[in-house]
Amino acid sequence: MAVYNLTRDDVCPYCNTPTPRDNEEDIKRLFERMEKFNDANAMVNLGGLYKMGINGFPVDYSKAAAWFQRAGELGSAVCGSPQPRKFI
Repeated sequence: MAVYNLTRDDVCPYCNTPTPRDNEEDIKRLFERMEKFNDANAMVNLGGLYKMGINGFPVDYSKAAAWFQRAGELGSAVCGSPQPRKFI
C-alpha cells in the first residue's frame, strides 16, 4: 500500500481535490461527505472530534457514540460492530 505525505499544496491522489487550507475547511468537507455520500469514515472522524474535544468541538461522549453507532450501521470497518461505545 502506498503512503502519501500530503502538504497544503498537494491534492488528494484519489479525487484531485486540493488539501484543506485549515481545520474549518476540513470540518466543512466532513459534513459535505456525510450529506452527499453518507460517508461512514467522515462520521467516524466527527465522532472522534466530539470524543476528544478538539478543533472547537466540545467533549460530548453521547454525540461521539451516536456518530460511531451510525458509522457502524453503515459498515465502517473502524467501528467494526454495532457496539461502538467500546471507543469511549
